[in-house]
Amino acid sequence: MHIKLSFHIKLFLCLVAFSCVLLTLIGGYTYYKLDAQLHRDLGARAQVQAREIALIPSLVTAVENNDTQYIAALMKKIRASSDASYIVIGDSHTMHLYHSEHADRLGTPW
Repeated sequence: MHIKLSFHIKLFLCLVAFSCVLLTLIGGYTYYKLDAQLHRDLGARAQVQAREIALIPSLVTAVENNDTQYIAALMKKIRASSDASYIVIGDSHTMHLYHSEHADRLGTPW
């Protein structure tokens, strides 16, 4: 059995299909652009926070003296008020002095 559709119905169905494809493409593009912007903003925010933490005089002194206990205590306070996933502190020789997620990495290179 063959159903014959009028020109108006065919045109309407084609417009609906085209609109769905167009909306899907626009939605995908918008999602991609927003996701990229969020990642850039998050990275910039993390960089600002890292620079602010690096300016703490007592932290600088503790890093110079390899005082991992003081660094851990200070970072525990900072991490409580931070929304960072993790915080890592290292010295000029790229050695871990503090890692908020993996304490077993202390003393290992980055």
